[in-house]
Amino acid sequence: MTRHSPQFQVALIAAGVVVIIGAGLVFVLVAGVLDGVRGIGPVLLGGLAVGVFALAARLVVVARSMKAPERRRRPRPRPR
Repeated sequence: MTRHSPQFQVALIAAGVVVIIGAGLVFVLVAGVLDGVRGIGPVLLGGLAVGVFALAARLVVVARSMKAPERRRRPRPRPR
């Protein structure tokens, strides 16, 4: 099993939160369009949702590029 840094875990949690926010935006967008909202609002909301999902994807990419810090090994004592 590979060790992951704490930053890796935080980035993945943040990506999950951002995906949930994006899903909420998409839900509001679909509900608004089905309700008959017209104008520039749905376009802006759709663009915001796409940007949120792009941010989540970027967070996953950054998290996957992180590596666990190297453990310092103590030097072996010399035999006498």
